[in-house]
Amino acid sequence: MTLESVTVTPADFNGSSFDGCPFSSVPSWLLGAERAGTLVLYPDDRDYALWKVHTASGDVIAEPGDQIVHEGNGTLSVRKAA
Repeated sequence: MTLESVTVTPADFNGSSFDGCPFSSVPSWLLGAERAGTLVLYPDDRDYALWKVHTASGDVIAEPGDQIVHEGNGTLSVRKAA
């Protein structure tokens, strides 16, 4: 099985819109996860967006530098930046 991933970027977020893309790329599985509610914008007071990712082991907050991984079976995981 081939894993696919995107990296969360520090795109400026003003509470309603982004200044740039918040991900390194936007594959169809990422859009599907957002539509399904598996990936949701996480409210915070920072100038960039955080993302709540529903994973098999519970919710994980992804921030810039973290990778959101598509496991191939529809589930997501998060690899935290070092």
